Amino acid sequence: MALILAEYMNPAIFAILLGFVFLTRGRVRDRFAFAAVSVLSIAAACFLAEQGKAAHMFQNSGSFPSGHETFGLTCGFFVVVWARWTFSVVTVWCIILGWALVAAHFHHTVDVFGSIIPSGIVCAIAWLSIRTNLLPPGSLDVRRAIA
Repeated sequence: MALILAEYMNPAIFAILLGFVFLTRGRVRDRFAFAAVSVLSIAAACFLAEQGKAAHMFQNSGSFPSGHETFGLTCGFFVVVWARWTFSVVTVWCIILGWALVAAHFHHTVDVFGSIIPSGIVCAIAWLSIRTNLLPPGSLDVRRAIA
């Protein structure tokens, strides 16, 4: 079961991301620009993860950080940016993906947690771009979101 989850959860979340962007109405003004930022950010995060593996940054050389989890976290971030109500589902999805990667012996636990580094860096940069260029004014108003 873990092997199947580890293999097929990333293509599924990528399909969900593209489905959300092109089939639903999100809070981003330009869906094509958002899709481009999403795909380029996913590629950049996975590139950083692969560079980390090549640098042998950790003692279990060759698998830190997890590219699978980096991909899943980055896709999940963009799903949540598109539709905020998906946050809890995406969080559980990423936890299950991390468990499956460890249970299937693809990665060690530290590899899965280490994937937060490249994913976090790229998502922070992408968020700055999305926030300033693609979100409508006032959409980040906390008072309106709580009410």
